[in-house]
Amino acid sequence: MGFLANELSTDKTHGGRNNLFRSFVEVIGLGGRASLTVLGLERITRIRASTLFLRIIIFSLIALSILLLSLFYFGQFKGGLVVCFFLLAVILSIVLAIIIMRPVRDLANAIEVWIEEEGHRDNTSRIKLLDFADRKDEIGRLARAMRDMISMLCNRIDTNKDFAVDVAHEIKNPLASLGSAVQTLRSTPEGDSRMRLLDVIEHDVRRLDRLVSDISNTSRLDAESIMEQEEVFDLNLMLTRIVQFHTYQANDKEVELIWEQPHNPIMLSGLEPRLAQVFVNLISNAISFCGKGDTVSVWVQNNNNCVMIVVEDTGPGIPDDALTKVFKRFYSERPIQDYGNNSGLGLSISKQIVEMHKGAIWVENIHASHTIKGGPPLGARFVVNLPAM
Repeated sequence: MGFLANELSTDKTHGGRNNLFRSFVEVIGLGGRASLTVLGLERITRIRASTLFLRIIIFSLIALSILLLSLFYFGQFKGGLVVCFFLLAVILSIVLAIIIMRPVRDLANAIEVWIEEEGHRDNTSRIKLLDFADRKDEIGRLARAMRDMISMLCNRIDTNKDFAVDVAHEIKNPLASLGSAVQTLRSTPEGDSRMRLLDVIEHDVRRLDRLVSDISNTSRLDAESIMEQEEVFDLNLMLTRIVQFHTYQANDKEVELIWEQPHNPIMLSGLEPRLAQVFVNLISNAISFCGKGDTVSVWVQNNNNCVMIVVEDTGPGIPDDALTKVFKRFYSERPIQDYGNNSGLGLSISKQIVEMHKGAIWVENIHASHTIKGGPPLGARFVVNLPAM
């Protein structure tokens, strides 16, 4: 159960960051991939055009001088002609350096302007600064790569800003409830009313604790996708352990948990603890929505180029208008009394992990074959598609 132990262990505090990156982290908490992009832009803009300009001239002069001296040594040219060719070489070197360096210098200037104005919210105006994307040469390729990189970084910054706003909103609600309960508790005598207030406080504390844990989980995913080494593992064995772990939860609710275990190992490459987190979340969610006598089934289909893992239940299903919302951050179809143990981030984190492994995840309602779609569902089905080895 190593991967489960990893999920239950205390988060480790990461070390310091680069000063340039720290300003982003303090406000919006960018992940590792975005930080590498920012630092990469900073290193690129450190290249001084004048230095590269000088290097091109020196290299061209050395090459042409060697050629002319060789010709002179073998008696092909006279002294005066060599001087003329040398002066011509100097002029051509300067022209060549200008032709090469002008777009590179302008490109570097555009990136420097973008970095100085990173607080501006109009992503399109920043990308338009890189106006060499239509060129067919290497400069055009570099400009297009820079434009795409900046676009990705802008989207990441905006996403994290939106996430910060959502987090503030989600934390504010239980904090307000806590404050109100504490104030009321001061003037409430011993009795049932006091116990109800204590239950409210306990509920909100659990909610905040789960929120903080899941937010920390989300912020680490991008960094782990870069820093952690992928490993080859047996999906069959991993799912067997997870199903065994959830057997107690299913038995407590009198829900039947069925694992249609494949006969042969199914090897995948990825971050096993993170993928385990996905299936822990899906199976736990399925059980929690089921009632007495319901069934949760887990099965795998191994195709040529992908592996499909299915978790389905005979619970109430998901409202049709919520099928496209369940993977959004902080969205939940649970009753309000169940919020203490759930943050609304579980499926969003699962989607992020699956996409990090170049896979896909979706949900659908289960309908009887003879039932018109739109009628009451017979349960919900979550499907995870991962690349096969």
